[in-house]
Amino acid sequence: AHRDATPDNVVRVMTYVEQHPAHRLNIAQLAHIAGCSVRHLNRLFGRLCGMSSHAWIERTKVQRACILLTHRGDSISAIARELGYRDPLHFCKVFKRVTGQTPRGFRSQLIEPDSPA
Repeated sequence: AHRDATPDNVVRVMTYVEQHPAHRLNIAQLAHIAGCSVRHLNRLFGRLCGMSSHAWIERTKVQRACILLTHRGDSISAIARELGYRDPLHFCKVFKRVTGQTPRGFRSQLIEPDSPA
């Protein structure tokens, strides 16, 4: 029987996701880690983070991608693979949905920042 998830269980899920960025995780696996149902895990994420577990995972992976794009010269495809995306185009769509720009646009902005107006 699954016990009720607590904020500590959600932190355990968050830690797992952050430590395994290349794993293609589904919400059922994360609910198992938290010891609760998918529905309950999403309710907890909503209450604690203001978003679904899926949205939190996407945001976390995109934050990691920003670090990789900033500090490494790896191709966008290589970074997508490192973060568990099989398709670089899907990674680019997720990145743009979260940040408002493409990974290439993010990287070029680092190289050539906008000059002050």
